[in-house]
Amino acid sequence: MLWEKREAKLENFVHMEFASPDFRAPDRLVHASKHWRMEYILRKNSSPRVVIAFHGFARPLEDMMVFQGKWPENASVLSIHLMHHGQSGPVKLGDHPIPPSVWMDLIREVLTKHNLVESKVDLAGYSIGGRIALTLLAEAPTFWDHVLLLAPDGLVKNPFYRITVHTRLGRMIWFAMDRHAEKVKRWNDRLLAWRIISKHLHGFGAFHMSSHEMRMMVWHGWRAHRCCWPRHVEITEALSKRESSGAKTTFIFGRKDKIIPFRNSKRLRLMTRKHKHVQFEIIPSGHGMLQAHIIDDLINRTFCA
Repeated sequence: MLWEKREAKLENFVHMEFASPDFRAPDRLVHASKHWRMEYILRKNSSPRVVIAFHGFARPLEDMMVFQGKWPENASVLSIHLMHHGQSGPVKLGDHPIPPSVWMDLIREVLTKHNLVESKVDLAGYSIGGRIALTLLAEAPTFWDHVLLLAPDGLVKNPFYRITVHTRLGRMIWFAMDRHAEKVKRWNDRLLAWRIISKHLHGFGAFHMSSHEMRMMVWHGWRAHRCCWPRHVEITEALSKRESSGAKTTFIFGRKDKIIPFRNSKRLRLMTRKHKHVQFEIIPSGHGMLQAHIIDDLINRTFCA
């Protein structure tokens, strides 16, 4: 098949770097195990607490260092690159998804390597990083102390994502869109001009179709994390296991967020309405909430309330 031949030629394109040279941290490290590489930054403090942090799609892991010096107890910050971002990804190019258990193994190995196994471990995730965090919460609910989920993806599955990532037809459609990207982008512009789609949806499409490298990174990034989408019942069961220890889980949503709106949490809010240590908060922001003043506000809401 044509798309299979094209996919075999993508080895140089599936790991993309989104941090400009002047923004890229010099202390990035890579840990390889279980056929996967995990790129990360660790800013270690003397605190007995460490927060594991996952960034948003098509963003660098440096984004999550915004928590440095702001997380309670001056916790160490371990920021991890999602698969197919920077140097994170499979050791050999392939279409295998990373299992949640392997994510946990990689994290435990890095904590051991840096003598942090005795620390209290918190978890933070933003956007698609929030979905990875939800997955790890469901995988190992009692491993984590405080869990903070910022505009978390994973509570509602878009039909386009479902078809694209999980079906043979979706694969064929995506590679056809890649081959005819200029036509797709022109139609995206026309639909906006005819007011059939919103500016937000137009921008979303334009961004993900912007170049061949981006389109392939979207494909491989989505496919690599396709097992990282826990069901609501799994999330609820994990949260129930955390109740007895008093471990807190906080969901943060932006009032103006059109990408991950607060309404996405409706079903989970109903399922966890009796959970005393699960908190849902709305802050006055859009989807871009990794800004210093916003982080100050949500840290106060989360830990000082």
